[in-house]
Amino acid sequence: MRIVNYVAKLDNGQTMNLCGARSDQHAREIAERVISEKRPKYEGATSVESVRRIKPDPLRGIRAR
Repeated sequence: MRIVNYVAKLDNGQTMNLCGARSDQHAREIAERVISEKRPKYEGATSVESVRRIKPDPLRGIRAR
């Protein structure tokens, strides 16, 4: 399971969840690379407005039994 630890806010109003980024700068570089590749999910985005670290929730994604 990947734990999302950064969220990038894009200029078109979307957010991009990033996991495995080592720092704010690294998260920004990853987000900018994804945008420059013109991936369909982030169509319309041209730049990253902000990047923030979020506290990972280890229970997110695990179904209650």
